[in-house]
Amino acid sequence: MKCPLGAFRSGFGCFQVDFYNSLPGWLMMGVYVHVPFCAQKCYYCDFHSVVVSDEEDFSEVAGNYLISLRQEALYYRSVWGESPLNTLFVGGGTPSLIPPKELAAFIVLLRETLPFVREPEISMEANPHSLTHEGAE
Repeated sequence: MKCPLGAFRSGFGCFQVDFYNSLPGWLMMGVYVHVPFCAQKCYYCDFHSVVVSDEEDFSEVAGNYLISLRQEALYYRSVWGESPLNTLFVGGGTPSLIPPKELAAFIVLLRETLPFVREPEISMEANPHSLTHEGAE
């Protein structure tokens, strides 16, 4: 599996802590979560992805993947300690393929488990064909 530069490769995904300066003297950290599911493999994409075709199989695979990511978040909580996290980026693949309620519950779990600042920047890659109004909220 290929993770973005600087990401921690894990058994089921990629976690990445980005260090960058926002202002002189300020150190910010962010988390990248890789969701490798796609409706089709794009010719230009070099990231690890899994094409999902059967909705029932996908539901099971995505559910198991989110369980694994939750376990990884608990592990990384001990690694990061109390250093505040400012951003969360969910990329892929196509994270918008995951049902909105499951994805929202996962993001809530990350915010409760990891030491995010009170109002972190949260963003996600999405395909317009798989993004619904419910998912955008």
